[in-house]
Amino acid sequence: MNKEDHPVELESAARGLLPNMDSHKRFVTDDNGYEPVNEIAQRRNKVGRKSQLITLVTEIEEVIGNIEDGRISYAYFSKWKMIEVAALVFTALTLGVSVLEYEIEFNNVNDSLQYKMLWIISICTLILVAITVMRYRALLEYQKSRNLIDHREGLYSTGLYKTMMKEILLTIPHPNPFLMGITFKMKTAYKDIEAEHTVNEVLNILQLGRVVIIFRVLLIFSHFFSSSSHRVCSMYGVEPSYFFVIKSMMRSKPFQLVACAFGISIVIFGYAMRICERAVSHTDPTYGLANFQNTLWNVIVTMTTVGYGDYSPVTNFGRLVAFLICMWGVFIVSLMVVTLENFLQMNSAELRTYSVIERIQMKRELRNLAQRIIRQVIRMLIKTIKRKTLSISDAAELKRRIKDFKVLKREYRASLDESTSLGEQMRRQFEYLKDEIKDLIAQQRELKRVGTNLIEYVKAQELKDIQSKSSDS
Repeated sequence: MNKEDHPVELESAARGLLPNMDSHKRFVTDDNGYEPVNEIAQRRNKVGRKSQLITLVTEIEEVIGNIEDGRISYAYFSKWKMIEVAALVFTALTLGVSVLEYEIEFNNVNDSLQYKMLWIISICTLILVAITVMRYRALLEYQKSRNLIDHREGLYSTGLYKTMMKEILLTIPHPNPFLMGITFKMKTAYKDIEAEHTVNEVLNILQLGRVVIIFRVLLIFSHFFSSSSHRVCSMYGVEPSYFFVIKSMMRSKPFQLVACAFGISIVIFGYAMRICERAVSHTDPTYGLANFQNTLWNVIVTMTTVGYGDYSPVTNFGRLVAFLICMWGVFIVSLMVVTLENFLQMNSAELRTYSVIERIQMKRELRNLAQRIIRQVIRMLIKTIKRKTLSISDAAELKRRIKDFKVLKREYRASLDESTSLGEQMRRQFEYLKDEIKDLIAQQRELKRVGTNLIEYVKAQELKDIQSKSSDS
């Protein structure tokens, strides 16, 4: 076979399309002559190794790109933290100005000053909405720097826009100048009085929900919410959320956290109750809940589920706030109970110390009880030697003390099992079984002895009866 006779077959063989042909028959033609296919295969192998090397380098670059740069992530975290601080400042500013504006509105002091304050509140609210958007964008960049999400992700694709919209809805309600002077009346359960409320009063109450933002920002300054803490959470598959910070603080500083939540709740709910119930004082200046001290007292007795009944809300808004106080009070009291219970629980070192002290005390009681048993036995032996009859009470007392001794001994051994290994516990359990078996054997021997004595006694009586009968005959 030559190339003139089979040009197509030679070309196909060179391309590797005829694998059944012998390797020495596979040639390709060019201007210089013939070239074996194995050299082509070598060049192909070189090209394959180069492509594999390129693929490996690409994978290494991807792995290196997925490694978090601590400096970059810390910079984004600091930026996010600064935006949170700005949100805290503007939230506190709007709440403070709202308190002053409400007092001016209720007392009709200065309408122009009230109008200016309402504009300040509205402008600060708009700034707070913008800060909220910036905060979530900074959070998105921080997550990208930690390679938690893809760099092409956005607020919509990650689902962060849902939480952002909820926070914006929480931020938007505020007293504003466009609703200044608009009032409405509602009937109350107090002397058939109609309470006159303003729309800005209701918005003032809704604005108190921004306290959640203040509490959230304060949690950021905890060491449980630092950038390094986030990396540790990622190592153990824990989501570094605000709930994780609250749980951690409940373990490290439970009393401080519960006391802070209780104190802030009293002030916030007391102020909300005062706004709701103060409208009644327009008609009746002597109404009790128009006083801030009385509303604080009402919140305290309501949250602690005491409810003296000396003060109670009469407006619909006030009763709604009282309902929220009841629900929140149950939660706070539950936290107090759990905190106290955890505080009274012993740690491992305290439990070991307690067990050792208890075992020492049990050992003393065992020793004292054994001494009483020995003294009781000695007294009974002395009575037997002096041929005095033993009373039933002495025997019953001895049995009772022996029973108490066995029970206390078992408790002592059980306390030893709590601080020993599984093998040691099994060994002691076998010892318990051996002791029980020994007691059973001793009881059987005693029963056997008593039975033998009884049989001998019966036989002796029968023999006496026979002898008496024979003597009579």
